Amino acid sequence: FSAETQFNNNDSIRFFNTIQHNISASIFFPKLWLLPKLQQSTKLRNAKTALTANYIYEVNQDFNRNIFALSYNYIFAKDLYSYTVTPLEVSYNKTDPRRNFFAFINNPLDSLYYQNLFTPSFITALRGAFIYNDAPLRKDKSFFFARLIAESSGNVLAAVNAIGNQNPNSQGYYEVLGVRFAQYAKIDIDIRQTKQLSNDQYFAYRLHTGVAFPYGNSVIIPFERRYFIGGANSIRGWRPRSIGPGSSQTGINE
Repeated sequence: FSAETQFNNNDSIRFFNTIQHNISASIFFPKLWLLPKLQQSTKLRNAKTALTANYIYEVNQDFNRNIFALSYNYIFAKDLYSYTVTPLEVSYNKTDPRRNFFAFINNPLDSLYYQNLFTPSFITALRGAFIYNDAPLRKDKSFFFARLIAESSGNVLAAVNAIGNQNPNSQGYYEVLGVRFAQYAKIDIDIRQTKQLSNDQYFAYRLHTGVAFPYGNSVIIPFERRYFIGGANSIRGWRPRSIGPGSSQTGINE
């Protein structure tokens, strides 16, 4: 179980303009539930099943955001490879813009974009993560690291609606319990290599790229799955989403 609160502010604004609360709980079981043959037939290390629940509440100068997420995960490793397979992650995402947020938007296309962005949605994700790391074999501090993450959402729900001949809502989208579900595909690639040149000299490089595209029941990628710049995993001198249009102080992203 863990709980975390973050405060972020723009230096030109006196008080905090972003507050985020994050509460999560996980239960780990030292076996692969429902996959006994896989665990017995291969030499896996640290095989376990994880059940995770997470809640995020964010107060922003432009919007309030609530995220409830539940996930079922398989985690295991073999040799220099490690894997995380998430057969199912279900999350409910609700973002409420400030009352005068849309008053600043003059372009009809921008207005349509933000309306889709702030529409409550269900995400039913299927995700797989693969990591290769040869650091344990190295006698020096040189190593090669590669990570591939593939994710999709909404395909099962779309198939169920198609088989059941369900009718879309007035806007042409399908819903679950009155909430539109997201449908998209996403892939991320992270490659790093460090070469030790001498006792105190190293050469390191990193390639981190990805692509995501909506289809079917979605016209944009959900806010929580979109790419952004800034933060510990990006340009560390800036806070998350603080570079580019996301740092606008006008109340909207111009």
